[in-house]
Amino acid sequence: MGWDKGDGEMKLFFSYISKVLIILVVLNYGLEPILDHGLNSLEGSVYNEWNKIVNGNVNADIIVMGSSRGVVGYNSAIIEDTLGFSCFNLSFDAGPHNLQYAKLNSYLKENKMPQIIIQNIDIAHFSKINVIPFEKQLITTINSSHIQNVYDEIPGTLQKFKYKGVSKFSVDTRLIKLSLSNLIGLDPQYSSKIKGYKGIEKSFELDKSNLLRLESLNLENKLEGIHHTFDFYNQKCFENTIIYFVWAPELNVRRDLKRDVINDCVAIIEKKTLINSNMHFIDLRDDIIGDDSKYFYDSFHLNASGSEWFSRKLVSLIKQD
Repeated sequence: MGWDKGDGEMKLFFSYISKVLIILVVLNYGLEPILDHGLNSLEGSVYNEWNKIVNGNVNADIIVMGSSRGVVGYNSAIIEDTLGFSCFNLSFDAGPHNLQYAKLNSYLKENKMPQIIIQNIDIAHFSKINVIPFEKQLITTINSSHIQNVYDEIPGTLQKFKYKGVSKFSVDTRLIKLSLSNLIGLDPQYSSKIKGYKGIEKSFELDKSNLLRLESLNLENKLEGIHHTFDFYNQKCFENTIIYFVWAPELNVRRDLKRDVINDCVAIIEKKTLINSNMHFIDLRDDIIGDDSKYFYDSFHLNASGSEWFSRKLVSLIKQD
């Protein structure tokens, strides 16, 4: 009889454990789409931006490409209002050319080909990295085939997000709070973008470490990036798209470093744009704005006032073209 009682208790125990596991599995997979929705619907967030990209909900006439300089420097609303075409800033924060074009490829899977692409370029653009900065920005969209197909070329990244369920949020549990705050209508206190653009109101601070890195700059380690950039935009799919390569202003303390190397780089860019009638190069390195730090928050990035000034200058030049 003792064994019968023990067997019964064991069965009850396993039944209890099974029910708990089923509940946990249901919660893990049932809550995931709810939390994903909370992030995807957070207007102006990077999650909302990627969700729009993979679902074909951008479809802008003008696309801005760039890295962090693109994000903070090109005011989408000013470009749109002045040129009269819808505009979205698709720049990849901290991403050089290879990540920018991976993002643009993802975009073109579901969105229309833009009439105009404004491509910010600078010496950092022609670098290449094989990691994704702030990779959790893809936490809600990583299982999209468009994202996976494009980012398979970057080995070793995104693996931690490829499993499903609420457990993926263990990489940053603050995202759960952000999602829930948005879902229940609380202010998530999230610094948002407007059509991909993010104006930065910040006092100027000299970025000495970035300036020191320029000391080792040489043309040879940028040539591959330059060739890749033009090979990308010389693809047949862009034959009816006007491409503006724009070198935005930099503060004079940075602009004048390694001037000979950068001039050689610019000479190659000018030569390559002359080959294709759809390509244009707008060089604003020496614009007067670069002599006044009040328009910058460091030597490389425009602040909100600087981006407004620059964006208006840029569209006036495009209208004259």
